[in-house]
Amino acid sequence: MPGKRKRQPVSKAKAKATAKAKVKSKAKATAKAMAVEAASSPRSGSSDGSNVTPNDDGEDAVSENPASEAESAESGAASGRSGDESEPANENGTETVGPDPSSLPELEHVVPLVLPQMEMEIEEKGLEAFVSTGSTQLRQWIVESIRRLNTSHQSDMAFALSKAGSIRMATACSGTDAPVLVGKAFADAVRTCFSVRLEFEHVFSCESDPDKRGFLEAMFKHTGDVDMARLFVSTEHLAAAGPHDGQVEEHLSREECEIPADFTDLIFGFPCQDVSRLNRASENLMNQETVKNASLRTGKTFGEMMTFLDKRTSLGFPPVSCIIMENVMGLAEPPKRSGTSEHRPEHSNLDYVKQAMSARGYFMQAVVLDPLGLGWPVSRKRIYMICWPKSKLEQAGFAEDFVRSTVEEILNKLSRSSTKHLDDIILDESHPAVKDELNRSREVMLKRRAESPPKVKKNKWAEAHVKALQRQGVDWWVNNTPSEATYNRYPGLLSLTDRQLDLCKVMRVALPDPRCAIVEMSQGLRGPSSSNIPCHRASIVLPTGQQLILHRGRMVSGLEAMLLQGLHFGKTQGRLDEFSPEMLRNLAGNAMQAHSMACALLIHRAIEGQLTVAMMTKKESSCTPVDDDLFDFE
Repeated sequence: MPGKRKRQPVSKAKAKATAKAKVKSKAKATAKAMAVEAASSPRSGSSDGSNVTPNDDGEDAVSENPASEAESAESGAASGRSGDESEPANENGTETVGPDPSSLPELEHVVPLVLPQMEMEIEEKGLEAFVSTGSTQLRQWIVESIRRLNTSHQSDMAFALSKAGSIRMATACSGTDAPVLVGKAFADAVRTCFSVRLEFEHVFSCESDPDKRGFLEAMFKHTGDVDMARLFVSTEHLAAAGPHDGQVEEHLSREECEIPADFTDLIFGFPCQDVSRLNRASENLMNQETVKNASLRTGKTFGEMMTFLDKRTSLGFPPVSCIIMENVMGLAEPPKRSGTSEHRPEHSNLDYVKQAMSARGYFMQAVVLDPLGLGWPVSRKRIYMICWPKSKLEQAGFAEDFVRSTVEEILNKLSRSSTKHLDDIILDESHPAVKDELNRSREVMLKRRAESPPKVKKNKWAEAHVKALQRQGVDWWVNNTPSEATYNRYPGLLSLTDRQLDLCKVMRVALPDPRCAIVEMSQGLRGPSSSNIPCHRASIVLPTGQQLILHRGRMVSGLEAMLLQGLHFGKTQGRLDEFSPEMLRNLAGNAMQAHSMACALLIHRAIEGQLTVAMMTKKESSCTPVDDDLFDFE
């Protein structure tokens, strides 16, 4: 049985001191360089066209990162005010419980484990259309993933799940409730692999956006399967009342009720705007303290969920068996353009999250998951924070280093070397959703032609595009507008704006382009050459994104955005027709990707299986036999 590793105090202390000195030295140098740069250049950034993102006016705004690694940022991002860090309460008046990181013992900087990326082979086209059998395909993917694990992991998982008997899941701020879809598929996969009867229960969801609440009610009620039991309207309510500690508004019944506490799994995301690379206002913040700061949207929601957990613990409920959180890659990054904290400059938001969970009795392992490494042709890197109760690790005799190494081993097992063909995910041109989008494209073009010519104004994006083309040795005046014949054959191109048509020229995208790929057109310049557009891959799905399917010559529909996220609702899939393409695109852009979520859940359950078996073994070994001298005649 694995145990704690022996420590080497002298060498470790020396290494830590050296690392700390390097961090401080680097921080001072960075701060000095930033000060010089700020004094010599305008704050708005350059307009050289290297990488830009559109601002609220539809112009191109400078971004430090390529669009292929862009992160979703919901419309209506929080303001950039830093707030007063000493404020103990959030806007609802509920205290955000948690220790001040400065009072905690020295904590190593959190470095997430990363899913390995292999050389990808493309599966044969036309095997199965995801729109028809998506829920079945997700379940089969989980079955294959379980069978990739070591036999010991499989047997331990089967034992633990048979002993548990059910998964009772609660979610918050997940938008589409992708974790519930994954949970259902996981329960079915377990029955297939182990012949274990594992029940699934959707205990409650929590969503503050009224439109998204309407979506959840439509998709997860009267399903003919497992229905959502309760839907709460705010994490503020969860924090204010706590489980079994007061009445709060419940959306489905339109009555007040207690918040359940008997869930085994708690899955939630918290707003990413304050740490997202796409939010320019976040540059003004001390980003490593954003999660701690309850005056910001990110910190407020996270703090309310922590308060909810605190109240649950104070009422005597055992730790939640499984907690999984999801957020953007910016969570692990140090602050940008805002100087560095003299006190603990190594800290990022991810460090604060781990400290908060540790203070509440949970061990957290952060992993970076990308569906591309899981056999799904979409690039969407996200940090998943997987938590287990520390008490279980202690009872099993597991060191945290051992858990981390086991998680890394599981990641290697789950990584894929082949990916599904993109054409098996996007819809055929004859699909009603595609036809509707093409009709809308024609209407948009007719409306533009009917309108009076706009006032002539200087376009920032044009200047940026000219400079980008100059670096490529291309004349900006070369015409890239499709012919009428091309428009007639590919009417989806009619929806492209002048900026997007010009951007295609910069990206060296033909209209149409024979390459099988999907590129994001809303995030401005992507790079100086077409080599940045990988074939058989879709760029990240954003809430207000505009993705161009190169070989189809049209934009991705709202339904296709959901499919690219691996989301299929099974029996209620047809109800998606009730929602507008814009609504579906927004939901998809803020959703947890199904395969990444399934990977995180598999990791948790594999470790949980080991913990359960180890605890049982230790318990049995500690039971000494009763002395019986009845037949001792000496």
